Amino acid sequence: MLKVRIILPNQAKGGAERILAGLGNSISNEYSVEFLILSEGGGNGFQLSQPFKILRGSFLLNMLFKLPSHLHMLRNEDMVISSQFYLNIWISCLKWLNLVKAKSIVRESTRIFQRFTGWRYNLAKWGVKAFYRQHNLIIAQTAGMANDILEIQEQLPVVILPNPIDLSGFSYENETSSFEWSGSSTIMSAGRLIPIKQFSILLRAFSKLDAKYQLVIFGEGPEEQKLRAEARTLGVMDRFWLPGVVDNPRKYFANANACVVSSELEGFPNVLLEMMSVNGAVISTTCADGIESLPGITTCPILNVDALTQAMAQALAFTAGEKEARFVKMKEHLTGRSFEGFWERIIYHVNASE
Repeated sequence: MLKVRIILPNQAKGGAERILAGLGNSISNEYSVEFLILSEGGGNGFQLSQPFKILRGSFLLNMLFKLPSHLHMLRNEDMVISSQFYLNIWISCLKWLNLVKAKSIVRESTRIFQRFTGWRYNLAKWGVKAFYRQHNLIIAQTAGMANDILEIQEQLPVVILPNPIDLSGFSYENETSSFEWSGSSTIMSAGRLIPIKQFSILLRAFSKLDAKYQLVIFGEGPEEQKLRAEARTLGVMDRFWLPGVVDNPRKYFANANACVVSSELEGFPNVLLEMMSVNGAVISTTCADGIESLPGITTCPILNVDALTQAMAQALAFTAGEKEARFVKMKEHLTGRSFEGFWERIIYHVNASE
């Protein structure tokens, strides 16, 4: 049986990690799948159904020295998969050094060349130009992401594959969580609490809505105290909740009055698909290519408090019939984003590139 090694930087439950965890679980009947986690940090980790190995000690040292020894044991026909840019660069470098012979399939998790500036931009550009041709397949989530890479280095094996989502086996009714929510008139969001997610703008937009609404943002990050302070300044602290990370936010999204993505820039927000899978009132900024064309959702420009307030007010005013009609459109769209179909397209493109 062919071996597939999926590389995760830590046990955090970010969007890229969720995609790789779902992919590994979905192909386990056909391949010998093992997750290699390069550090113990990042939270409580996933409930992975496949074997996994957590490397102890420093992430950087594990990436530089232990990862090559693990991947060196793979055969030419085996596969290694990663989704963080620095790991993608390092694996391509290891292949260039002939320390890794397995096929490498890498997924771009964000628009690095839109986010990086200065020496980080130049270093990333050099890495792509020097090593990225070693990969067997480079997955871009959107056309904009693909163009970012191909403008740096032409003739790379880049394909555009929209993010998958698992609908077939999903059930939130039987799940348990340490966070219990029984509130009504609720707006929900989720993501790492960092500036690019623009939860500060979401807070300001929320403060302009009717005072009956409450705002819940799932996630952890360095901006937690700043957001709490801003909520106090805006006078909404008694209606604002930061419960941290939960195992499955869809359980809560399903019962929200509306769900919101407020980001400034994304590769493509996986949480948006999770919202669409359970709720008919979904609002998103146009933070990634293709969001405007998604059926059923309400969109608004990035970095615009008034526009986000208006979009939320519009979605919150949907009748039950309008909300259901939008939800039907969303679910029809999501049925074409299965992990099985995602993997089939990966294998097709890998074989076509040989």
